[in-house]
Amino acid sequence: MKLGLSLRGLPFFCVFEGSTELAANRLIYRSMLNLNWYAEEPIDFEHKNYILLDYVMRVDESYANLRLSPYLLWTQKLIEDIDTFLSNYRGFMSNLPKRVESIDRGGIVWVEFKSLAEVDELINIVEYSRPILESKVKTGYKLFDRYPQILY
Repeated sequence: MKLGLSLRGLPFFCVFEGSTELAANRLIYRSMLNLNWYAEEPIDFEHKNYILLDYVMRVDESYANLRLSPYLLWTQKLIEDIDTFLSNYRGFMSNLPKRVESIDRGGIVWVEFKSLAEVDELINIVEYSRPILESKVKTGYKLFDRYPQILY
């Protein structure tokens, strides 16, 4: 058995150079979503929805064949990345200074910063995709409990 690296630097195992298993592993790793898939151009909700649907279909197909790796752990990593993005975004937005709109006898009227439409689209994409990805991780771990295997 030989250890190799995919184009993304992720390890995979093959029986011998040029094997069909090697080709299958390369195909799987090319079909994985990038960690920042939601932020890649174009930032369009419908386009990202189709990308997510394609990925979820591959995950379901892999799960149907009782092959949990590499999709289970990678999908979990995608969720962690989305959580980090949302946390950083919310922290950033909460720390932005507010602008004074007017001052009158009642006090100071503050106006909050409004985000750009493209940023709002990004937030919609990740908030929509997170529960879908989370359901695939839950399904994967249920299968893992029933059919234990080595995850990579």
